[in-house]
Order: sequence, then structure tokens, then C-alpha cells
Amino acid sequence: MKLKPDWSEDERAFLRLMEAQQEALEQQMQDTIRGISEIEDAIEGRPDSEPLARELRP
Repeated sequence: MKLKPDWSEDERAFLRLMEAQQEALEQQMQDTIRGISEIEDAIEGRPDSEPLARELRP
């Protein structure tokens, strides 16, 4: 959504807050996906994931 010239400062601040929250959620999602990929690599025994694989072993 874009800022409109007739919006109040509160409306503008709310939009900026919502955009910041969306960016934070997108970053969390990317971090989660990256973490899942690292765990999958460790489970599959890829050599570069050996430190994580040791942590996952019982």
C-alpha cells in the first residue's frame, strides 16, 4: 500500500509499522527455511553439515 497525501501522520506511521512488520516476518520466514534446509542437509549426511549432524544425533 502506498502513502496518500491526505493521510494523517498517524495513518502514515501505522503504514510504516505494518511494512516493517511484514519485512521482519519475511526475514523470519527466510531464516526458518534456511534452518530447515540445514537440518535436512545434516540428516542426509552432507559433509558440510557435520557439526549440525553431531548436535542432532541422540
